[in-house]
Amino acid sequence: MKKIIYILSSLFLIAGFIACDQDTTGTKFDFGGKDYYTFRTKTTTINASESGKASVNLYHLNSSVSSSVDITVEYDEAAEGLFTVTSSTVSFTTDTEPSAIEITYNVEDLEFNVEYHILISVPEQTYGPKSDVQTIDVKIINPPTFNELGTGLFTSEFFEDEWEQVVLWANEVPIYQLPDLFEPGYNINLLLNEDNTVTVDPQPAWNYNANYGDVYVVGEGVKEGNVITLTLEHVVWSIEYSFGAFEEILVLPETE
Repeated sequence: MKKIIYILSSLFLIAGFIACDQDTTGTKFDFGGKDYYTFRTKTTTINASESGKASVNLYHLNSSVSSSVDITVEYDEAAEGLFTVTSSTVSFTTDTEPSAIEITYNVEDLEFNVEYHILISVPEQTYGPKSDVQTIDVKIINPPTFNELGTGLFTSEFFEDEWEQVVLWANEVPIYQLPDLFEPGYNINLLLNEDNTVTVDPQPAWNYNANYGDVYVVGEGVKEGNVITLTLEHVVWSIEYSFGAFEEILVLPETE
């Protein structure tokens, strides 16, 4: 992927401009003895599972002292009554590990491919690194089941490359899934609408690093015959930096 070195170099410049001399295990920012908490990302997407549990990490950047912080929780209309954040207080010791906020649910109560949103916040902090995040939008989805259609071809303007791409089709809803599209472990879903337009909701596509988290893609396109032409924007979500919109083309497997 020819463009990746340039992309990462650009992000290093951006990170250097906005960062607060912060690393993944702590911070050199002077808090004046105060506590400081951050989620480090503004949004996260979690696939529901039969375990009925999910978790979100909260970081305590002034790790030299033990502390606890109260959190507030807002459920959207779809999530109300179906999800429970199990504690209203998060505690930290003097180590540098984040604390997990647990969310419980019954997966049998969740519809397929519906976004359930939960906003979790810590109290407003007017000091500390401006790049950190005090509210996180937790999006939980009950993913559909998929069957493999075969192998197609993906051409990326963003990465200036093309590669063979496995394509899956959902059983419950009209969605193509592209496993490991830009990076292993990141599957991209394309929703096929009745008019053959395609919607790509914001979803993590590849990871920059532990501090700035995932790069998301969002966009739309159209399916004409066996070809889906997309316009995708790549966004570093945590710092609201966009690389712009790029044309990405998927040729579906012959069986389509």
